[in-house]
Amino acid sequence: MVKRKDALRALLSATPGNPAGQSEADRAPRTPGEEPAGQSESRDEPPSPPLPAASGEAAPAREHARSGAINAMRSSWGELQKEAEAARRLREDVRAGGHVVSIDPQKILPSPVVDRLSRAGDLDPGFDALKASIAADGQSVPVLLRPHSDPAKAAGGFFETAYGHRRVRAAKDLGLHVRAIVRPLSDDELVLAQGRENAERRDLTFVERAFFAKGLEARGFSRETMRAALGIDNTELTRLLQVAHRIPVAIAEAVGPAPKAGRPRWGELGEKIERQCGREVAMDFIQRDAFRALTDSDARFRALYKRMDRGTRRGESAGETKITTGDGMVLALAKSGPRSRPVLSFQTGEAFADFVAARLPELYRDFQREAEDRRGSDDASDGPGDDASG
Repeated sequence: MVKRKDALRALLSATPGNPAGQSEADRAPRTPGEEPAGQSESRDEPPSPPLPAASGEAAPAREHARSGAINAMRSSWGELQKEAEAARRLREDVRAGGHVVSIDPQKILPSPVVDRLSRAGDLDPGFDALKASIAADGQSVPVLLRPHSDPAKAAGGFFETAYGHRRVRAAKDLGLHVRAIVRPLSDDELVLAQGRENAERRDLTFVERAFFAKGLEARGFSRETMRAALGIDNTELTRLLQVAHRIPVAIAEAVGPAPKAGRPRWGELGEKIERQCGREVAMDFIQRDAFRALTDSDARFRALYKRMDRGTRRGESAGETKITTGDGMVLALAKSGPRSRPVLSFQTGEAFADFVAARLPELYRDFQREAEDRRGSDDASDGPGDDASG
C-alpha cells in the first residue's frame, strides 16, 4: 500500500529528471497541461488513498453507483483534483511575486472576517488527520498571508491569513513554523482569496457561509464583492443574510458549524428564536453544562432545535415571569404556586440557587430596612397638621 501511495505521489509531483532535493519554488505546480503537484494537506485534508488499479472492463451503470471500490476511486480522484488546484494556485502566487518564507505562527492572526465556527475541543477528524500528516511529512503547500492591516501590528511583524487557517492552527499545535507566501493584499483581495479557497474546497457549512456573509456586510464590503467571495448569486446571498440576522452570533458560535443542518433547519431555528421569549430560551439553554459538554456540533444543533421546538409549542405558562440578565440569559422563572404563593424556579443550575439561598437572611434584612425607610417617608409626607383639620 505504501509503495503504491509513493508511486502515485511521484507520478503527480515529479517529472523525469526532476531531483528529489529541489527547492519549494521548483516544487510549485506546473503550468496548465502539465502534471499537477501537491500533497493532501494542501487542501487541509488527510492524505488521499492510493488510486485503485484500472480495470479492463466497465461495470454496468447501476453497479457503478453501488460499488464501494468505484466510489472510493471517484473520491480519490476528487481529492487529487483539489490538490492539483491548490498547486496551480500556488504557482500563480509565486509568479505574482510571492516567495516562500518561514514564519512563527504566533505572529499569524486570522482574517478580519471570520469564516469558521468550529469550537476548540470539538471532534474534528479532518483536522486531526491534517495535523498528523504535517507532523509526519511537513507542510508541503504554503499558506497565503498579508502584512497586518494595522500599521502598528505590521511593524511588529504580524500577518493576517488569507487562506490556510487550518494549516496555521496545525503548525501552532505542533510547535512548527509556518511556510507562507506574503503578498500586500487589499481588503477585497483578501476576502476574495479567502472565499475562493472555501468555494473550491466546498467545506464551509451553511451557517458558516451565512455568518461569513454577515461579517463581510458588517465591514462594508459591496454586495458584488460579497457575491464574488462566496461564489453565489444575489438570491442566495439574501437567504444567507436573512438567517444570519435572525440568529444571534453567540448562539451560532455555541452550536458551531453543524454540517448536517442546512438552510431549511437553520431557517426554522431562526424563526423559533424570533418568537416571543425565544431568544431568552435559547440563550439559557446554551449556557447549561449538559449542552456545553457535547463535543459534536450536529448534536448541539439537534439539542437546541428540540428545546426550542418544545418551548415555542408550549409557550409561556400563565403568570410566569422571566428574570434575565442584561444580555438575555434567563436566571429564574417567577410564577404563582399553590395558594397563590410565589415560586422561584432557578434556570442556572444548583450552584447559583445555593448561592442565593445562603444570602436570603441578608436579603430579607435589606428588604425590612427598605420597607421601614419607605414607611418613614410616607409618615413624614402626611404633615403634622392633617389630624387637627377636622
